Amino acid sequence: MKTIKQLVVLSSFSGALAFGQKIDFPQCQSSVIGPQKIQAQSQNLTDTERVNELEQLLVDFRAIRNSLDSVKRVPTGYVDSCVREKQQMIDMHFKKLNDTTRKNPQVLKVMAQLLDVNFKVPESIQFYDDAYRANPADTESALRSLKLTAGLEFQNYARNHKSMTRDQKVLMLQKLLDKGYALASNPKFSITERIWAMEQVRGVLAANDIRPNVEESYWKRMLDLDPKSDLALRELMTVYESRSDFGKMSVYATQLAYHNAVKAEDVEKIGTALTKAEDESELLKVGNVLVKKFPESADAWGYLGVAEFRVKLYDKAIEHLEKSLGMKAKNPLFKASMAALLEEQADKAAEDKNWVEAMAGYREALKYNPNSAQLKKKTAYLLLDFHADNKFAKTASTKKDMDYALGLLSDALTSKAPLMADYAAGIRLGAHSSNPAKYRNLCDRYQSDRPSGLSIDIVQSCVSIYRSAGSEQKAKGIVDLALSKVKDAPAKQEFLKTLR
Repeated sequence: MKTIKQLVVLSSFSGALAFGQKIDFPQCQSSVIGPQKIQAQSQNLTDTERVNELEQLLVDFRAIRNSLDSVKRVPTGYVDSCVREKQQMIDMHFKKLNDTTRKNPQVLKVMAQLLDVNFKVPESIQFYDDAYRANPADTESALRSLKLTAGLEFQNYARNHKSMTRDQKVLMLQKLLDKGYALASNPKFSITERIWAMEQVRGVLAANDIRPNVEESYWKRMLDLDPKSDLALRELMTVYESRSDFGKMSVYATQLAYHNAVKAEDVEKIGTALTKAEDESELLKVGNVLVKKFPESADAWGYLGVAEFRVKLYDKAIEHLEKSLGMKAKNPLFKASMAALLEEQADKAAEDKNWVEAMAGYREALKYNPNSAQLKKKTAYLLLDFHADNKFAKTASTKKDMDYALGLLSDALTSKAPLMADYAAGIRLGAHSSNPAKYRNLCDRYQSDRPSGLSIDIVQSCVSIYRSAGSEQKAKGIVDLALSKVKDAPAKQEFLKTLR
């Protein structure tokens, strides 16, 4: 045990004695006795008597401090000298205690409290810790030590954190963390005391910038202490979201969804966790729970619809996604899911050549996802297949559909490296559009990029486009190019016949 060599009166005592209202201190009514008399008075006491003296000094100091706290300032003089003498007496008594008495829990606690009331924080923490080690049932000393440690570490952090490395910050906080976690794990403390201990740690953690690493263990411990803590669930979700660990995030998101304290503003984060964790069955269960708790939440209906879409409950998915979007949901996932759902249904209709249903589906999907290149292509190709199946009837409706399809393909056709399939589709659509001549450049580029293997459909379409542009020479040129690739004479005749 380290002895106290000197106790100094800090500003709360000596600095506050300069001016102000005079008050009486019964603890200081006797005249100043001086160091020699202090020495003489402390010589012939038993250890028990010394402990009693220390306890009386604690009572005196607390009374003086309470009196000081009740006024702004008091005059210097006998009070200042009294305080200093009492501090000397503390040091004298403690030094004269034998080793066994010094380790007595009662003595250690009194010394801690004396140091505490004299604002000697590091020293008082040491004595409180020693008192707690000597008497593990002394929860008061343990909790006071933790509170002082938290305050001290918070000040240290605020003062030094800008010049510290991350490892230095972790090291600085570790003492506090270890102490707080040890107390929080001690079954001799009440749950209220253990949670309070964790909250002291929290006060310091909130000030540092290494939260995701330290706070995982903190909030897990807090949840162990208080399984009903909705705050711990939210904080753990935040920790795992910062790491993009959506699997672990979803565990706590699910717990929060069923919690009585779940709030409407929690829905978005809960849905995000389960969606990104790709836990469709749990998302479906949680979605149904959330819409019952928060029927006015657009996010709740949206995530339920997403879950239903993923498990192929299409009718319900459409109903609930539409409900969410009708409530002005802002999450882009809901529109994308609705578009994907309609696209998937349209794909099946297209496979069955149910052109009208497929086209209605693609057009509706484009309303929800108008920038999808894939969806645009599917719609354009569907129109091409539909009208090809109907021999490109020469009607205003056909031309209107071709113009619309070409508009959907415009990005693909004007890209730096368009696909040959897109060129081919563009040429065939252009030949039956309201202005075929506009697409002659597609035929020019198609020939230069792919001079061999020209299909009958492409040649026929380009002939129509060139003739519409008044370029009979180019129409003849593409026919000659196509014929030059056909070696068999009967095949050439058949090819020419199809062009007439």
